[in-house]
Amino acid sequence: PALQPWLQVLRALAAADATATLQARLRSLGDDAAPADMLAHLATGQAHAEAGRGAPSPVAALTAFVCALAARSAQLVFIDDWHWADDASHQVADALRERLPALALLLLVTTREPRAASLTDALTLALAPLDESVALRAIRQLLPGASPFVVGEIHAHAGGNPLYIEELCHGAAAGRRWQRVDGGTSWLASLIESRIAQRPERQRALVRAAAVIGNVAPLWLLESVAHARGGDDPDLAALAEADLLFAAETPGHLRFKHGITRDVISTEIAEGAYT
Repeated sequence: PALQPWLQVLRALAAADATATLQARLRSLGDDAAPADMLAHLATGQAHAEAGRGAPSPVAALTAFVCALAARSAQLVFIDDWHWADDASHQVADALRERLPALALLLLVTTREPRAASLTDALTLALAPLDESVALRAIRQLLPGASPFVVGEIHAHAGGNPLYIEELCHGAAAGRRWQRVDGGTSWLASLIESRIAQRPERQRALVRAAAVIGNVAPLWLLESVAHARGGDDPDLAALAEADLLFAAETPGHLRFKHGITRDVISTEIAEGAYT
């Protein structure tokens, strides 16, 4: 969805507020009411319907919002999976980057594409694979009581990749064996596909619907298209227990634990593997 990373920041602030209260809080950040009104509409999903003529663009309003916060006190903004960010989100980042010399702001993102737009001047820290001692400790924590042979085999296959370790441990816990496949992404996809295939049909339907909606899915929309039963749905609880779909930071939303899981499911849907 457009501006999703920045809307999550905004909606986290708005989570406990009625619209009128939120508007008052936003207006307290600056003298201009127009950005506050636009932000309040964005937080409630009503930007296009109620913002009115002459309102600032969502990009300008969100940029002003972050700048106002940083003018009050130093801010750390953390955005995961920046490689999914849309053009409008990059425009906000570009606008903030132009103002950085005057802002007490640190923008920290994770991305699979370190040279992505808006990050050309950023300090890049590449994450190395887990070393052997850390990897073995992680495997033993995920698979308590596993034999040294199984622990060693998972370590050899995973190569220090935390996500590989997690998926292989899930497979081992379910009694499934694995086979080395060259080309890391395809191998990981096969692990994820296999694990999802083992879920009951309704749970598979829920994760497929969530994948179509996006990495973060409003619960009301999932209820509408996949007949989810809200926070007390036992299948949603089972998907959280299986490390697939969790409550998001914004109340009333669900998100995939790992974005690549959503990528794999979306690819399968696009290729017609699911109906």
